[in-house]
Amino acid sequence: MGIEQQGELVRVRGRNDDGLQVAADITPASVTGLDLSIGERVTFVIKAAEVSIYPA
Repeated sequence: MGIEQQGELVRVRGRNDDGLQVAADITPASVTGLDLSIGERVTFVIKAAEVSIYPA
């Protein structure tokens, strides 16, 4: 997992075992609340009403 500052939000990037890449923009408070750190395994949960898909 990767974490990078994007303005007022933080972009969390991950990849599944098949190589599919996903990213989520969350608040710095969420990073702290979830105790996220670079390289750890995470589970992305997606709310369908708030999804944008972009070509690779």
